[in-house]
Amino acid sequence: MYTFNLVNKFPNIQELNLSAFGQESFLSSLLDNTSVLNTLSNSFAELKQLKRLRLNIPGCKHRLAFILKNLTNPLEYLNLTSCGLVEQDLDFLTSSIHTSTINNLVLSNNDLNNQCDALIKLLKKMRSNIQVLDLGCNSFQFDVYFKIVNEVIVKMDNLRMLVTLDVFKFDNYFKLAEKLSQLGNFVSWRINYSSDYYEKSAKIKNRNKFKKFKQDYIEALERRLATINGSRSVKITINDPDLNFILNEIF
Repeated sequence: MYTFNLVNKFPNIQELNLSAFGQESFLSSLLDNTSVLNTLSNSFAELKQLKRLRLNIPGCKHRLAFILKNLTNPLEYLNLTSCGLVEQDLDFLTSSIHTSTINNLVLSNNDLNNQCDALIKLLKKMRSNIQVLDLGCNSFQFDVYFKIVNEVIVKMDNLRMLVTLDVFKFDNYFKLAEKLSQLGNFVSWRINYSSDYYEKSAKIKNRNKFKKFKQDYIEALERRLATINGSRSVKITINDPDLNFILNEIF
């Protein structure tokens, strides 16, 4: 409550982070309180300059429209990680004022596999302006993810970076790479190791051989997944905490 009231003291802020930061259960329960929910929604009415918003609170599920209904300034960046988004929330975004202005959209960790049609509908509305799209860790089945890529992502003319962190087979990553190579401005793709990698690496007991296997695997992925569109290469970044791979912040 105090945090939401504090927002009103700074009406000219352009960036707001309301992430849970390890307090997911507490903040989610707060939003069960009608008074708190109203305070949060009304606070957004005062933020006439807001351009970037992180709203990483599980309690937003089914409530996104109510929370953001008073936000009148179109956003450029929206991060809805771990919000538990459902079709109702995606439909709100699709009809909102933000679809033509958001260029950086983060929808990671929302288990969106069963929301495929609503997600495609949303992304089609944002097709011309999205530059960075994070759909990581959404428990996508490969056929669902391929449908999303094939029907809308390959038509995002200004897309520069895509985050794909669900675990697919190696050959399926290659199929996605072939599709993504159609994108004229695409320069960076963050992916996970394939299921094949985990199956094979589990059988290697010697530590040095394991490290070499990792390096060989990375190089193989780069050779097969680093697509070239004209004279420009696409950078592949592997999500591997064990090897301390760091995603370059190019945006």
